[in-house]
Amino acid sequence: MNRPHRKFGKLHLLVVLWIAGILFPMFGFSRLTPQSAAVFDWLFKTPAAHVLMHLLLYAVLSAMLMSIMQKTASGFQKVTLPAFLLTTVVAIAQEFIQLGGQLQRVSTDEWFDWTIDVLGALIGCMAIGCLRARTKTST
Repeated sequence: MNRPHRKFGKLHLLVVLWIAGILFPMFGFSRLTPQSAAVFDWLFKTPAAHVLMHLLLYAVLSAMLMSIMQKTASGFQKVTLPAFLLTTVVAIAQEFIQLGGQLQRVSTDEWFDWTIDVLGALIGCMAIGCLRARTKTST
C-alpha cells in the first residue's frame, strides 16, 4: 500500500526543536543572564512545578508526534503506540544525558522523573485521541 509522502514541514521542525530542548540540559543556558536564571528558577522552584513542566514537555511531544504520524498512517491505533514509544525513548535519553551517561548513578529521582515523563506521554496521546473522537462524532 502506498502511503502519501509528507515533506518536512513546520510541525516536523517544531518537534526537532522540542526534542533538542528536552535533551540538552537547559540549566546551563538558563545561567547566561540573571533574567534567564530567574525564569528557570521560577519554573522549577517547587516539586509541583517540576512535575508540571515534565508532564507538559512530554504531553506536547507525544501529541505532536501523533499529529505528524496521523497524516501518513492509515489508522489512529497504528500511531498511538509508536508515538508513545518514541516519546518514552526521548525521556530515557534525557535522563541518560542528565546522568552524564553513567547508569550506575540512577536514583529514585531519575525513576520519578521518567515516570512523570511517561505519564505526560500518555496524557498527550489520550488528548489527541479524545480530540480525534470528538471531531469524528461532530461530523
